[in-house]
Amino acid sequence: MLVAANTGFLGGPAVLANMAIDNWVPKQFRNLSSRLVTQNGILLFGVAALLILLGTDGEVSILVVLYSINVFLTFSLSLLGLCIYWFKHRRAANWLIRIALSIIGFIVCAAILLIMILEKFTAGGWVNDYYYQCRNR
Repeated sequence: MLVAANTGFLGGPAVLANMAIDNWVPKQFRNLSSRLVTQNGILLFGVAALLILLGTDGEVSILVVLYSINVFLTFSLSLLGLCIYWFKHRRAANWLIRIALSIIGFIVCAAILLIMILEKFTAGGWVNDYYYQCRNR
């Protein structure tokens, strides 16, 4: 879990840099340098984490559910990307084994994500007005 918690902070800024090249996020996240892109990305992620922490008043039951959903969402998307990559590079050596492993990993992570969303959605994956009404009484 410790490694999964750091994955977003390590890989997230690189993803932001690639998204900035395609104009999905502001251009400040692209060609500055790897240090500045990482620095800006970590600042953005840190501010977002702080806002979520303040928005939920540090309610651990909500934060754990949000964390677990985001971890498996990230893993599922990464493995889907690997499946697409190996499909496009079918001429590479051992591509069939690599795509098979990627597909198996994707199916496992996506299944866990789907089950978790279905089971935990009302337990904090979606913070609704009822939660705030109960908390403010």
